[in-house]
Amino acid sequence: MRIALLRSLRHFIANIPLRGVLVVLLVSQTVGVAILVSYLSYRSGQKAVENLGYLCLLMSSMAIALGWLAANWLETHALGIVRDVSDRKATELALQQSEARYQAIVESQSELICRSLPDTTILFVNDAYCRYFGQQREDLLGKSFLPFVDIEDQNNVTQLMQSLSFTHPIRTSENRVVVNGKMRWVQWVNQALFDDQGTIIEIQTIGRDITELKQTAAALQESNDRFRQFAEAVREGFFIFETATSQYSYLNPACINISGIPDDPSPADQDYVKGMTHWFKHIHPDDRDRIAQALQQEQRGKQFNEEYRFIRPDGELRWLRSQAFPIQDEHGKVVRIVGTVEDISDRKQVEIALQASEARYRAIVEDQSEFICRYQPDNTVTFANAAYCRYFGLDPQTVVGSRYEPLIFEADREQVSQLIRSVSWNNPTVTIENRVYSHGEVRWTQWQSRAIFNEQGKFIEFQAVGRDITEQRQMEEALRASEERFRRAFDDAPIGMSLVLPTGQFLRVNAHYCNLLGYTEAELLALTFQKVTHPADLEEDLKGFEELLSGKIHVFQMKKRYVTKQGVTVPVLMNTAPVRDQNGQVLYLVGHIQDIRDRLKVEQLKDEFISVVSHELRTPLTSIRGALGILETEILKDRPEKAKHMLRIALNNSERLVRLVDDILSLERLESGKVRLVMEPCQVADLMQQAVEGIQAIAEQAAIIFSVTPLSATMWASPDALVQTLTNLLSNAIKFSAPGSTVWLAAEFSSLTLPSSPRYPVPAVLFSVTDQGRGIPADKLNIIFEKFQQVDISDARKKAGTGLGLAICKNIVQQHGGQIWAESVLGKGSTFYFTVPLENGEGESSLNH
Repeated sequence: MRIALLRSLRHFIANIPLRGVLVVLLVSQTVGVAILVSYLSYRSGQKAVENLGYLCLLMSSMAIALGWLAANWLETHALGIVRDVSDRKATELALQQSEARYQAIVESQSELICRSLPDTTILFVNDAYCRYFGQQREDLLGKSFLPFVDIEDQNNVTQLMQSLSFTHPIRTSENRVVVNGKMRWVQWVNQALFDDQGTIIEIQTIGRDITELKQTAAALQESNDRFRQFAEAVREGFFIFETATSQYSYLNPACINISGIPDDPSPADQDYVKGMTHWFKHIHPDDRDRIAQALQQEQRGKQFNEEYRFIRPDGELRWLRSQAFPIQDEHGKVVRIVGTVEDISDRKQVEIALQASEARYRAIVEDQSEFICRYQPDNTVTFANAAYCRYFGLDPQTVVGSRYEPLIFEADREQVSQLIRSVSWNNPTVTIENRVYSHGEVRWTQWQSRAIFNEQGKFIEFQAVGRDITEQRQMEEALRASEERFRRAFDDAPIGMSLVLPTGQFLRVNAHYCNLLGYTEAELLALTFQKVTHPADLEEDLKGFEELLSGKIHVFQMKKRYVTKQGVTVPVLMNTAPVRDQNGQVLYLVGHIQDIRDRLKVEQLKDEFISVVSHELRTPLTSIRGALGILETEILKDRPEKAKHMLRIALNNSERLVRLVDDILSLERLESGKVRLVMEPCQVADLMQQAVEGIQAIAEQAAIIFSVTPLSATMWASPDALVQTLTNLLSNAIKFSAPGSTVWLAAEFSSLTLPSSPRYPVPAVLFSVTDQGRGIPADKLNIIFEKFQQVDISDARKKAGTGLGLAICKNIVQQHGGQIWAESVLGKGSTFYFTVPLENGEGESSLNH
């Protein structure tokens, strides 16, 4: 065992990449202890990580070896020192102390220490090993360590273990392990221990986690690979110049190609690579002084960025652009210069061609009357022609570099920005109409803008061509206003309006037209005017329609009848005119229809009124003329009583004419508002008495009896107007009552709901006049208060009525804020009611009981 240990130690020391000195430091009690003092020595091609691993292995192995040697040599009296052991107890104690020291040394290590058999069975692990894998020692001993190795690395680990031999007892490996379900990297130094026959009896392994080192190394390698790939792949030349040696430490292939250095001999052997002199001499003489000044600034730490002409070794002239970035130390001294070189010959040729094109472009655009400008995505103007400058009142010398946004009317700026942002490679043009400021005036402009993109599809510039469209917008606005007025006039017209195609098809109808005929708009648009025209009127209507289309007439008017969807015949007054295009072709016809049902009723009433009034006027006038004619002949000069009777006839008929005219004039004044009722406090009972007294004579002539139920109360009203209302109602009651019958006049307290305060009824007086006449049909009760309305038209002649009395009553009551109505039973009589508020707007009233 001793020989095997020494042999293993000798092989271990011989195979580690270290230089060391073995010194016998102390011999005490015939026990020799060896300490190996070593220092790290990097060998060519050896990684620092492996050297560190070897050093850790050395230190840990020495600690283990010392403990193991002490324990075994004490037990076997190694190194030829034989100690007389008289007391076995002392030997055992020394052995225990040695084991304790060994155990202390091993357990204090942070490295993962493991001893195993060649078949991977674990014999020993330290605490660090257990902690790292999260296992208990007793769960590991006697079991294989392979389950902790990543499955993809298990074959490699097995092969490495099998490769250990007497001549190669130490192997370093790196493999992945599984720790708490996560994969980590560990570096192991594996040392085989042999018996006297050179057979491996045990493998001692020391490991440490190198996951972070692996990650760092991988990142560094990736960074180096990226740098080299970038430097060798880019078209621009890349160089690193060391100021200490005045030589280039790196030139990428592009830099060599751009400079025109021949491939053979090697660029590293050329004078050009060794310094800047050769490079500087190849700069065009006209650019050399400028470059020399820039290089002096570079030596002071300023960046170098210049374009210049370069004459290559083969005599070819190229344009280059160099950028260099000085790197300074902590004292501000430039120690290294990193830079790029770009061949811009093609760009320069394009620039020259572009300058020529730009000159031609300017010659063209300056002659245009349209406003032409170019601007960048940040709104900076890069070009503007003379028309642009004149329109906006700008100085051509300062317009380039300015921003166009202040020229745009504030309310339109966001819309313009959105339209500009909407352009893309697939949709590069946009039309914009917006307001601008031109010489202090707000005007409308239209712009045709096109986005310009570079080869990468990036938007770099806008070119815009604009023109003033203020007058056009004003005309469009006037047209829109006209169309809006037409639309409103058409849709909101109080009469029916329609647009009809030459075929008779409805093109458009307004709401009044639909309401009049009882159809929806969609229903009418599916019909022709022929379908809704009364059959009896269709022939005349079509004749006029054809004359309009042929141009014989320009306007057609007729009274016709429509048949509604419900089958009702509606008389209308129709006016139709065609609308033609510039060639005289009829586009459509505009039709106006007016419902004349009310007009026909009015005309009927007018005719009846004229008949009544003419009769009413003719009758008294005839009587007056006859009486005066008799008196004029002096036939009755000897008969004074008869003559007096004739005069009375003339006088009574004159008074009748005055009443008729008064009724007509009173109603006209009340309806027109020319006469305002004068309100004052008045006694209800007095008003009733005055009305009865005023009509008493007529009642006596007709043998009518009055029954009055007065009310003692003071109300705010126009006394004359209320007396007239009561008189008219009493007069009507007398006219339609049989002789000997009774007419009742009554008043009582009531309440009235006003439109201004529907939730709070106000106190009122309810008047009623009741007769025992023939009664009023139910369908007439709602119209008898209208002008010239009679229950029977013959009543106007028989009863000497004008049909205005109830209309006057209604107007008077409404001006008091009251209501009037009638109730009737045919054959039994009628009652007319009206209410008047007790109080005026200021609450003036009183009640007397």
